Amino acid sequence: MAQDSRYSFVCGDIVDGALVRRVLDEQRPGAIVHFAAESHVDRSILGPAEFIRTNIEGTFQLLEAVQGYWSELPAEQQSAFRFLHVSTDEVYGSLTPTAPAFTEETTLCAQ
Repeated sequence: MAQDSRYSFVCGDIVDGALVRRVLDEQRPGAIVHFAAESHVDRSILGPAEFIRTNIEGTFQLLEAVQGYWSELPAEQQSAFRFLHVSTDEVYGSLTPTAPAFTEETTLCAQ
């Protein structure tokens, strides 16, 4: 994969908005797929400050950088651009073994 011209590895911090914007400007992506950086609720209990820093502040910095990048794209590229945020299933609450799978229409858990 590292030899694929479509692949680039950047060692950085998602909270570094200037770095994120620089990468966007250099790579010129047509889509962003953002996975939850700290993926398990257990991690938020054991290390809440890092969880908040990465998932909330980092996601905010990414969104800000992408908004700036997107706003400078030509209209056709703006229309085609996609931002997909993938979170964990915990945003929907617990799923019992016999319950149907969650969907995009499932109500988010308020607890």
